[in-house]
Amino acid sequence: KELAAVIDWRVRQLDKLGVHPEFNQTVTADQLLNIDDGIIVMATGAEAVADAIPGDGSVVQTTPVELLNDPGLFTGRALIRDQGRGLSALVAAEALAAQGSNVIVVTDEPAVGLDLDLTVRVPAYDRLLNSGVEFLPNHTVAAFEDGAVKLQHVFTGQQTVLPSIDVLVDDHIMRPCDDLMKALAGSDRIVRSVGDCVAPRTVEAAIHEAAQAIAQLTPA
Repeated sequence: KELAAVIDWRVRQLDKLGVHPEFNQTVTADQLLNIDDGIIVMATGAEAVADAIPGDGSVVQTTPVELLNDPGLFTGRALIRDQGRGLSALVAAEALAAQGSNVIVVTDEPAVGLDLDLTVRVPAYDRLLNSGVEFLPNHTVAAFEDGAVKLQHVFTGQQTVLPSIDVLVDDHIMRPCDDLMKALAGSDRIVRSVGDCVAPRTVEAAIHEAAQAIAQLTPA
């Protein structure tokens, strides 16, 4: 919610510059090579991958992206593991809470969404906690069995069992989407990759990397 205005602003800036994005398009290396002879900047991002948590399959595992595509598919009591320290886990928690699910967010960090700026984190906390979402910092997810999830405190080692968990939303592993980048590696075109398709990192780092790439390619 707090960052939605940033997206709208960027769309307006692109429009002013005469840049018209095309959405929901699947692009191949051949298509890119046939467009023109210009520079290709890759920003294909990364995809979320659920971690291999020891368990018996009694708890449904998903990722924030899969959840947000259709929150209605996941009902009941939800545990969200926040390893990304950003918005993904909190947005997933908000979507589930909005449909009436009982939601717990667990992280091995001292606070949920630790990397978020306070201007974003504070209002997110306000909405989530007042929606009944529970936070459990300083805990790792150890295993799940018979619908119960076992947590372990990172400092004391004390174990806690959360019963009756229906879905585990795992914001943990991001895998670079670099297939297109690899397909272009043998071409004679100038290709620059920025952001998560190189390695998952923060938005600020990706923007800086993109600016550096353009500066290197712009004639003096």
